[in-house]
Amino acid sequence: FPYYSDIQDDKVKISESDLKAKYDEIKARFKQPVESRDIKFVDIEVQASNADRAALNKEFAGYHSQLAAAADPTEVVRKSASTVAYLGIPVSKDAFPRDIAAQLDSMAVGSTSAVKANAGDNTLNIVKLVAKQELPDSVQYRVIQVAANSVAEAKTKADSIQGAIAGGADFEAIAKKYGQTGDKAWMTTKQYEYAQSMDKDNKTFINTLNTAAVNSLNQLQLGQGYVVLQVLDRKAMVSKYTAAVIKKPIDFSQGTYRTAYNKFSSFVSANPKSEDL
Repeated sequence: FPYYSDIQDDKVKISESDLKAKYDEIKARFKQPVESRDIKFVDIEVQASNADRAALNKEFAGYHSQLAAAADPTEVVRKSASTVAYLGIPVSKDAFPRDIAAQLDSMAVGSTSAVKANAGDNTLNIVKLVAKQELPDSVQYRVIQVAANSVAEAKTKADSIQGAIAGGADFEAIAKKYGQTGDKAWMTTKQYEYAQSMDKDNKTFINTLNTAAVNSLNQLQLGQGYVVLQVLDRKAMVSKYTAAVIKKPIDFSQGTYRTAYNKFSSFVSANPKSEDL
């Protein structure tokens, strides 16, 4: 028998009936357990109109004035519904979107950038650099938590604990008297810099860890209790930034969407067949 590759293509004649007969013979092979459909669709991208952009630019002009004047930008950022949270603590560049991170080193502390559009993510942006500091990326510490029936009583206990340790008492031994281990722990920047919100107590704790001297004893009031905190080691000094960012998408208004929807609906009504689309 000749190999099929030896037969010239123009010598092979296959009719529609041949194809149909072969398909009917083996069509069970093509059966799919899940029903499928071939579909066609039209995708319409709705974009912000000139009026939408003008309204957003006016909104951002207001944000710029408020940010520049604010000693604490927390409320300005919150009310703006920015997609970037403001924690009010120093974080690394990694915590910011790339377009924002690229601006930080060229800004003076206390300055507010101009309103800038970023085509990459279709947003308008403002950033205020509140502070820039060289701080450790990793901090080793240990704590003793002090609780009592009143804040005043907790303060008295914390003073006593701090005084005893400063006088040479063993940290872990005192911690065990209060039902704690006093174990050493490490905190890194990445453990907190991506948080979407942070309360006052956590800010106080983190700021103290970032700035306290090695072996120093620090007493912090957290809620109704106190903490005696000792920093033991600081590693990998890096630049950290406290920056308030307002980033919002350049979005279309409801009016613009309705106009686009009505226009498309009219087009579909006038072209009911798929081949007309």
